[in-house]
Amino acid sequence: MSEHNFNINLLSLPKEGFTDSFHLDGSFFAGFEKNDVRGADVEVSLQVVPKGERFIMTVKATGSMSVPCDRCLDLVEVPVSVKDTQLVELGSADTEEDIVVVPEKSGILESDAIIYDILITNLPLTVRHRQGECNPEMERLLQAHLAKTEKEEPEE
Repeated sequence: MSEHNFNINLLSLPKEGFTDSFHLDGSFFAGFEKNDVRGADVEVSLQVVPKGERFIMTVKATGSMSVPCDRCLDLVEVPVSVKDTQLVELGSADTEEDIVVVPEKSGILESDAIIYDILITNLPLTVRHRQGECNPEMERLLQAHLAKTEKEEPEE
């Protein structure tokens, strides 16, 4: 996991809020289970501002992430450019709204999981190389398999 401290103490947050900028690489994503990110070069800007009883967390990220191609499994550099806002509040139970609830007792917002979710959910559903850029050996194997499958299907 990245050595950056992603914990923000909301109980001691100044009224002007909290701002931080940092770089994420593949080690950040390695700390999370079940993800396909094999590398990253992402610059993140994080801001948490108090707004009444709640806090507004804004994440801006630009760069790229390396994920396997859905067709040939070689890595594809996927550009990242995202700005997302998340409402945060101190409390003891989840609300029905899309709000992150931080336990009042600790007051610690663990922003790493939120940043991870924002970046992962902004990846395309299908990741593929551009036409002709897939691994040629895998392309050959896929074509051979597709041709064999089409021959085996009964005609109507």
